[in-house]
Amino acid sequence: PEPAPRQVFSWTFAEGRTKFLAEVQRTRRHDTWKDYSWKLNGDDLRDLDGTPLPLITRQQLAGILGHIHRSGRETHAQNTQRALSRFWNWLAEDGQIAKSGVQPGIMHGLRAPEPSLVEDEVDPEDPFGAGYVPPMAEIGRIVAISRSGAVHDSVAAALELICWTLQRRRTIVEARRQDFEFLGKEQGGLWHIPPRSMKGRSKKSKRRPHTIPLPPPAWGVVQRMLDNETDSAWLFPQIRARRAGEDLTHINPSTMTHMLGWLPGVHASPHDVRRAFATHGETTLGLLRTDTAAILDHNPDARDVTGAHYALHNGTHRTWPIMQAWCSAVEAEIAGAVARLESVETLKAAVTAARKQGAGKVLLAAE
Repeated sequence: PEPAPRQVFSWTFAEGRTKFLAEVQRTRRHDTWKDYSWKLNGDDLRDLDGTPLPLITRQQLAGILGHIHRSGRETHAQNTQRALSRFWNWLAEDGQIAKSGVQPGIMHGLRAPEPSLVEDEVDPEDPFGAGYVPPMAEIGRIVAISRSGAVHDSVAAALELICWTLQRRRTIVEARRQDFEFLGKEQGGLWHIPPRSMKGRSKKSKRRPHTIPLPPPAWGVVQRMLDNETDSAWLFPQIRARRAGEDLTHINPSTMTHMLGWLPGVHASPHDVRRAFATHGETTLGLLRTDTAAILDHNPDARDVTGAHYALHNGTHRTWPIMQAWCSAVEAEIAGAVARLESVETLKAAVTAARKQGAGKVLLAAE
């Protein structure tokens, strides 16, 4: 049937996408906006750009998802479906329904095809299919290389802090000098991670800081950076601007993943280091699941009403023993790693060669 005039004069797919992405940019983190932008601006959806939104059917989008799936990009088909569903739900909200012409529930039931069945044999090196778990000796090697002088000081200190604190790479690079509290030479200090540096949905989060105890070995790397005379508010200031004329901020999160990929004898990504803590911490150090979660969980209050509203403390009475046990385990590996370490010249040459060959790890969304 001929479309009604109100359908023809509604937003096109491209116009609606522009409005939606602007709203995502306003309310979500930059990485979330970038992810939605990449999916909704893809070549697979390009033919819809000039089509009024009310004329786009669920069957039409399902056909596009099927094409993506059949091309071998099964995961991308599922991710695109989630982005499209979120897009259409926003279009049907009261604030923009008159301009989009999209009725609520019109895309309910939109699904990407089921993923193909895979019945391969279990990989003996990854029996759980969950990724690489670095041995403790590798964690010690990362710290040893970071202290060797083979890597720029800001990047090396950031890599070392990942090994001690197990926090996400964005949390590490966004650390500000004011976030750290010195308690004493014998005790170390505290890292009060603000909500803006934790994984979450809102830029205006009302969550409390996530406080990580830093025993003396961990505090040492923080103190080393605090002792540097600088006008920067960041603990790990950017070495050079990405583009001429831009202000210097902090080192880029991707630098952490790339540099770990370039270190000789190191196979771990930043996320793998977190996995080492949870795995070895529970199997070797005797930590409970609640212990490892207390350090790794970026938003524990999301499912804990008591923690969110009543138990108003930073939890360090419980997390100090956890971090002391982990730091002692890492310390036990460092001396041996240093003894086996190649010369600084050899390490620098290996890093340079890996950089030129593009041997950096592939970036993962979870990191």
